[in-house]
Parts: sequence; structure tokens; C-alpha cells
Amino acid sequence: MNYFYKLRYSFYTFFGIVPGAEKIEAKREKTARDLRQLDEIGSSDKLKRYQELEQFIHSGDFKERKKSIEAQKYKGTEAYNKEKRYKKLAGSGDIKTYYKVKDSQDLRFFNEFKDSEKLKKYTEARDYFTSQQFKQDRDKIKKERKEKLGELKAKKKEYQTLRKKYRWYEKLINDARFNDFLHFKDAETFQQYLDLENETRNLSLKDVKSRYQANQKKLKKEKKQLEKRYKQLEKEARKANKKKQPFQNEQELERIKETLSSGKYDQMIKDADYRQAPEYVKLKQYKDLRKNKRVKQAAAYYHSKNYQKYLETVGSDELKHYEELKNYINNRYKQDLKEAKALTYKNSDIYKQHGEYKQLKKDKDIKRYNKFVQSKRYKIYSKLNNSELIKEYEELHEYVNSKDFLDYKKYMKNPKKFKLSDEYQQLQEYKKLKKDKDLKWYFKNKDNKELARLRAWESTFEDTFDSSELDTGKWDTLPFPAKKFISGTYSQWNDEQLYAEEGNHHINNSVLKIETRKEEREGKAWHPTMGFLPRKFNYTSAMLNTGDKFLQQYGIFEAKIRMGYAYPLVHSFHLSSEYKAPMVSVVDYGEYKNSRKFTAGAFTSSPNNGGKIKRKKGRITGKNLGGKFHIFTLIWEKEQIIWKINGLTVRKQKKAIPQSPMFLNFFTSAQGKIDDRRFPVSLDIDWVKAYQKKQDEKSKG
Repeated sequence: MNYFYKLRYSFYTFFGIVPGAEKIEAKREKTARDLRQLDEIGSSDKLKRYQELEQFIHSGDFKERKKSIEAQKYKGTEAYNKEKRYKKLAGSGDIKTYYKVKDSQDLRFFNEFKDSEKLKKYTEARDYFTSQQFKQDRDKIKKERKEKLGELKAKKKEYQTLRKKYRWYEKLINDARFNDFLHFKDAETFQQYLDLENETRNLSLKDVKSRYQANQKKLKKEKKQLEKRYKQLEKEARKANKKKQPFQNEQELERIKETLSSGKYDQMIKDADYRQAPEYVKLKQYKDLRKNKRVKQAAAYYHSKNYQKYLETVGSDELKHYEELKNYINNRYKQDLKEAKALTYKNSDIYKQHGEYKQLKKDKDIKRYNKFVQSKRYKIYSKLNNSELIKEYEELHEYVNSKDFLDYKKYMKNPKKFKLSDEYQQLQEYKKLKKDKDLKWYFKNKDNKELARLRAWESTFEDTFDSSELDTGKWDTLPFPAKKFISGTYSQWNDEQLYAEEGNHHINNSVLKIETRKEEREGKAWHPTMGFLPRKFNYTSAMLNTGDKFLQQYGIFEAKIRMGYAYPLVHSFHLSSEYKAPMVSVVDYGEYKNSRKFTAGAFTSSPNNGGKIKRKKGRITGKNLGGKFHIFTLIWEKEQIIWKINGLTVRKQKKAIPQSPMFLNFFTSAQGKIDDRRFPVSLDIDWVKAYQKKQDEKSKG
């Protein structure tokens, strides 16, 4: 099979049939635009409306509605019945009367006057003077007069009775001497007299004098005996002193001596004089106060029966009531009697208000108002005002004179009414949309297989190098393993170039250039058996990869690249992994002296054979790839890999298919000495893209 692809590619390139990269890109851009346009139209309201109309127009419902519209008659419709009802109501006498009254001067007067203070006053008076309450209030005045006079008479009678009962009291309190007693009874002198009277009631001056004289005599005798005993003890003491003997009663002698020398007995004898006795002093004071004329008179009143009766009466509720009655009779009784006698209907406010009511009844505005509200036409107006009947009439009037009704009536009587229907308008809209150029284009292309294939994929990586600097968020400038094993860059032992981190790649006019230069530089090289060794390189180049930025398993990987031919300088576009395998060579160009040859293939390692690498690589001959941009495409599926150049398949592989994620890798390697005339030489990359199948497409696959 690969022989066929190689032969076809060689044939196509020989005769110039392979399309150029620009043509491929233009076609792709058109396909992408077509897909965007298809999606825009597919989600547009215009398409949605067309589909709704198409479904409706071809439905049985549309045909039935068209038939129903054409069969419609005005008679029997709701509008017809409303118009008929309106005409009937418009001919009603009561409704005519209602609208005559509604626009009349009498109603305007009524509406202006009904809330006036004059009418309010008249209505309130009329309601009152024609009510039972008025009669009750009039009778109440008579009853109140009778009750008031009766109360006054009873009060006067009660006063006269109490006046007789308390005549003695009035006489007593009007006595000047008694009033003098009342003022004097609380005086300190009189209170002292009463206290002494109470204290000396059971005392006798003779008894007091006799008792005190006997006590004084006793004290004098005790003193005399004590003096005698003192002389005796003093004599005995002198004798004992002479004999120089101890005196046994010396303590008694000292005690008696001390008592006599203190004057205690003299004072006790003096105090025992009856004239010093408190009882004698009080009796003498009492007798002295009894000699006072005013005290004597006050004592007579204090101990009298009238005073005792006075004390029992004064402050009593009955006496208070009597004094209140007395005050009322003397000050208010005559005025209240006069007012009670004046409590007649003719003197009342009601009588005055009744007169005002009679005057209001004769007022011309009141008479006009009463005449109108009592009329038949007002009663008809009142009955219909705000009624459901008037509401119905006015709604019907508005309805039958509305544009909608008139248009509907005209429509219903039109024999070609279908052309006036919404359904007809929808039919015309459908026909117009059916001719719409956007929709015609949509239906022509909606099943396009190329667009369907494009829709099945989604972008996972893209770099068009529009910035002046390399996007380090996407690319690394070191060989992928370098980060793990050494510091800095390195190359393989059989390479003649050193991969530089800087200086050998730059972006110009949105094209990434990987330049190989002839210049000596010291660096590291990986030897298969000895590891990393220092080495001197004759050339420098660059390696750009997405090693720890972007990896993907399966999908489409492609790049638009231009490669300068300088054998044995090899330009490579690979999908690489951490190790030598798995790896896919999308293109390796420059391995052969023939500039029309290049290689492509896939490598995997065999776990069953000690990790031995399975190489599946083919040589392809065609047009000289150097000097022009070509689009290299790799379609990696689980069961196969397809290589394409400018859309033409050049190789397929169904064995040794890698089954783990890999990253993008672009580099140039010198496999020997290069003719100096070939420099400068570069690998130019216009863009790099990667895609994977959408999830729904994966589940289908």
C-alpha cells in the first residue's frame, strides 16, 4: 500500500499536481468560514423561524385552520351577539332617562349641593325631628324638671329636720366662752393642769407629810446610833494601841468613819423633808393652777356633759352632711330652684333648633334638592348608576365603536378573509424565507462531509508566532531530557552541532526560524556507553519542543514549514517521548544527497523483547522540499498513522503504533561536514497546530 502512496506522490510532484501550501490554507480557511457560517445560520432565529413555519404550513392543523377561516360567518359570533345586545339596551327607556339625568343641570346641582354644609345640617335636623328620639328628648326635659324640683324639695326637708336635731350644737359653737375654751384647751398651761389633776387624783398632803417625817426621824436615829458605835470603836482602838495589841474591828471603824465624814446621812435626812418630795411639789402646783380663773372655767367645760356630747358629734358623717346641706341651702338652693323651674321645652336648645329646621325646610335650594331626589327620573338614575346594566351597556358601547370590532366585523363579512389572517401572513413569510439565499446555502451545505469532518475535531494546541518573542509558556529551548539529567544543553555523540538555548532561533514576520550556523563551541555530548562527555562542536543549532508544556495521545498534528537543503544537515519534525521510543518522525529532510528524498515513520519499544526498538520508517521520493513552505500533517489513530504533505497521503502505518502521549519536537542536526556555500540555512516554521476528536466523536468511534 505504501508503494502506491509513494508512487502517486512521485507522479503528482513530477507533473506539478500536488497543490501548494497557500492553496491548501486558502481552502481550509474557506472550509472554516463555511463551518462558522453554517453554525451561525444553524443557530439563527431566521432558521428557527423557517423550521417552525415549515412544520406549521405542512401540518394538518394549518389546513384545518384555513378551511375554518374561510367558513367563518359573522352572524352567531360573540361580536354579533354583543352588537345585538347593545342595540337592545340602547333602545331601553330607563337607559335613555339615565343618560338624560346624567347630563342634566339638576344632577349637576345635586352633586354640587349634596355635600354642602347646609344640606348636611338640614338632613341631620330632619332625621332628628322626625325621629322617636325627638319625642323622647322632649319628654326627658319635663321629667328632668320634675325630678330636679323633687330633689330640691327633699334636700330642704332633710335640712330642716337636721337643723332641729343640731340646734344645741349651733348654740354651743356660737357661745363665746365655749369658743374661748376650745382655743384654750390645747394651751400648755391647761394641759399641765390636766396632767397634774390626773397625777394628784389619789394623793393626800397629810399622808405625804406623815410618810416623809417618819422616814426623816428613822434616818436621824440611824445616824445617832452610828455615831455612838464610832465613839465606842475609837475608844477600843486607843486601848489596843497602848497595849500594842492588834485591833480586830479596825475595818468597821474605818467604814463608819468614812460614812460619817461623807455627809451621806445628812443629805438623806435633808432629802427626807416632805417639802422636797415630788408629790408635795405637784400637789402645791395643782392647787396654785386651780386658783387661775380661766383654768377653772376651762376645767368646768372640760368635765361638762355638753363637751362630751360635742366630742361625740363633731367630725361625724351626719354632722358633715348637715353642714354641707346648710351651706347648700344658704348659698345655692335658690339659684338651683330657679333653674329647675326654668327647665321647660320652650327654654331648651331643642326648641331653638326646631325653629331653625323649619326655616331650612323653606330654603329654595333645599326645596329644589328634595323635589329632585323624590322624582321618578332620579330614582331611575339612582337604580342604574354604577349598576351592572350600565356597566354592560357602556362596555358594549365602547366595544361596538372600537376599531377592533369594526375591523373584525368588516373582516368577518369579507369573502376573502383568509388573505387577512395571521395564517396567510405566516404562509407568505414561509415562502419568502424559502427563497432566502442564506437558508438556501445552509440546506445545500448542512450535510457536507468535509464540514462534518472539521466539526468532529477541536483544537488543543496552536502557535502562529505573531509575537516578536518565543512563547515560553508553550516551548522549551533545551532537549527534553536535559532538565532531568544535566544543567544546560547537550547533543548526541554523533551530532556535529550543539543545541544552543539562545541565539539560534528567532521570530521574523510571524515565522519562527531555527538557524544552523558554522561556529565552534564547547559543550556536552551524550555517549551511549560513557554518558555525558565534554566535546568541541563545529556547528550550532536549536531544538524547540513542548516536552513539559503539551503532550497528547492520538489526534492530528501538523505544521507549515520550510526547510533549506544542506546535506548532511537534517531538518526534523517529530512527536517525541522521554525516551528514544515511542517516537514518530513526521518528516526528516536532508539525510540523502538527493534533495527530492525524505523519510517518515514511527518507532516503538517492545517490552517482550528487552525494550528493543521497532523501527518502521520509509523513504519517500518526490519534489525537492527545500526552499518552499509545505504543510506536513500526521493523523495518529489507535490502529494506524497517516502522513500527508499538502493534503496528499504519502504514507500509512498499521504496525508499531505508539500508544502513549508524546510532545512536539522541531530541531536540525548536522550528521557530517557541510558545504560552507550552503550557509546560511534554517528550518522555518509558519505555524504549528494540534487537534483531537471531540468527546462525542470519540464515543462514536
